[in-house]
Amino acid sequence: MTFFSRPTQSEHHVDELSMNVQRPQVSDYDVVDFPSLPFAASHPDRMATLGLLFGMQPTDVEHCRVLEIGCGAGGNILPMATNLPDSEFVGIDLSASQIDEALQITRAVDVSNLRLEAMDLGDLNESFGKFDYVICHGVYSWTTDAAREKILSICQQNLTPQGIAYVNYNTYPGWHLQGMVRDMISYHANKFEDPQQRTTQARAMISFFETALANDQSTYSQLLRNELQVSRGYSDKFLFHALLNVVNHPCYLHEFVGRAKQAGMQYLGDADITLMWAAMLPPESQATLCDISQETVDFEQHLDFLRNTMSRRSLLCHPDIKLDRTLRVASMEKLFIGSNLRADPSTETIGTTTKATFRAPDGRSVSTPHPGVQVALDHLSRCWPVPVAFEALQTEVTTRSPEHGSWQTDLLNCVAAGLIELSQRLPACDRHVEEKPRATRLARYQAVSGELITDLRHYAKDLSSLDRVILANLDGNHDAAMLADVVRQRVEAGEAELPQIATTSGQTDVEVLISDALARFSRQAFLLRRE
Repeated sequence: MTFFSRPTQSEHHVDELSMNVQRPQVSDYDVVDFPSLPFAASHPDRMATLGLLFGMQPTDVEHCRVLEIGCGAGGNILPMATNLPDSEFVGIDLSASQIDEALQITRAVDVSNLRLEAMDLGDLNESFGKFDYVICHGVYSWTTDAAREKILSICQQNLTPQGIAYVNYNTYPGWHLQGMVRDMISYHANKFEDPQQRTTQARAMISFFETALANDQSTYSQLLRNELQVSRGYSDKFLFHALLNVVNHPCYLHEFVGRAKQAGMQYLGDADITLMWAAMLPPESQATLCDISQETVDFEQHLDFLRNTMSRRSLLCHPDIKLDRTLRVASMEKLFIGSNLRADPSTETIGTTTKATFRAPDGRSVSTPHPGVQVALDHLSRCWPVPVAFEALQTEVTTRSPEHGSWQTDLLNCVAAGLIELSQRLPACDRHVEEKPRATRLARYQAVSGELITDLRHYAKDLSSLDRVILANLDGNHDAAMLADVVRQRVEAGEAELPQIATTSGQTDVEVLISDALARFSRQAFLLRRE
């Protein structure tokens, strides 16, 4: 149980003195490192795909220059550099300790196309050159007014003519409630100087408020309990930086777009395409929203009001680019299409007019009587995690479903609903398990170090200790029998433990386990495609 503490007199005295004492510039991120993770929405491929959909001609992500502002320990930019070896990456961060950590990993996995600098973003100028893609995740809301202006200035000055910038920030109305929780717990916790003690006291405040409001059924208490529950689920590091940071400036979407416009940039859209369309609204509400919205930002701002949006990942481009945000089937023809929707077990046939239901891993679903759409979704599921070229998907549909009809339009609606992914490039993952499978050097390094492991789709995943042993040895030199030997050695050494599984076809438990793990890795986008 966590107990409250009061600041000592000496702690109060230090706080008062700190107003007048000059200290070396040390970032909070040097004191408490922030979890450094990949953000799929910030990947250049996502930006390029949205740019292509809306009429831009973005640079091929296989041969581009990328800047990340606030790269931390490289959790986002390192996997990009690893998987796009013919592109050039630059990452900057104020925290010297996090840059040192990133450099250590860079050397360990032999990445040569990544430059990392510990520096203030104010020192970044035109000498760094032009970039096709600029990424700024987890910085804009947590810094000063001057720094926010500098971020937008870098976007304007350092982007190539068809370049795209990604800026993540906290938004209202969603952050009104989260901001209230932040104020409530930081009022007490920030009286302490030690970061760990501040975090401990913040958790104590969360528990206190939850207990105090347990029997209060007012609307206010119910809303507050929901937000407290969300905050309780944060890791200590995330809680410290997100809720105890002295600086936190959420804003409305229209306010951010207005500031970007003043800086000489225009709003392209959101990296989360679902935030741009009103697919969840009744048709009459969609029509009303169109009537009252003078421009794209008005439309999306009203959607934020309806959805209580807490975070945005806005994409920006130069103002002289003429955009067309109308989703058209023709826009998909140059792209790859992927979906993890699977046919519901109750679905008996695919490619008929009998309604079939497909479900995503997160529980969302789509039901359709359209035979062409059924065949398309079924084929995408069978190919997952490897996306399919539009032309190849069209061939599959026409072959398996002669009465396919206008299936492409329904598929486009699935894109707007976030049930189908589009991409400019074919990722390096493989659905087929090779005799001697391979994972990236970075994934193998992360499997050993205990970090979350970044897959080839740029998502972080956690694995069991045994799966980590297997993944760490996917260097292209181990077949299944050799992997089984490695696992047995680790088990005998007490470094791994075998789960209880049944034997089949005379195979040993370890051989079954290896086979299952490799099949799972192929579905999780960990296996590299043979070149």
